Amino acid sequence: MIDTGPSTRYSCVTRLPVCASSHLRKDPPTFPWMKLSGRWIETAGFGPGSRVRNTVEHQKLIITPL
Repeated sequence: MIDTGPSTRYSCVTRLPVCASSHLRKDPPTFPWMKLSGRWIETAGFGPGSRVRNTVEHQKLIITPL
């Protein structure tokens, strides 16, 4: 289990993923998508197979472990 308590410390590195468009189908039209991967995700409290909550706000995506 991943320790996500207040004593957990990790460095915060800004990463700039690219929001790409899908060209798999033309009908319906293309849609934006992005892929996040790396050890930093586990360090932030998201383990393999973890469930997450995705919250959408104006120009902001918030991903929270459940």
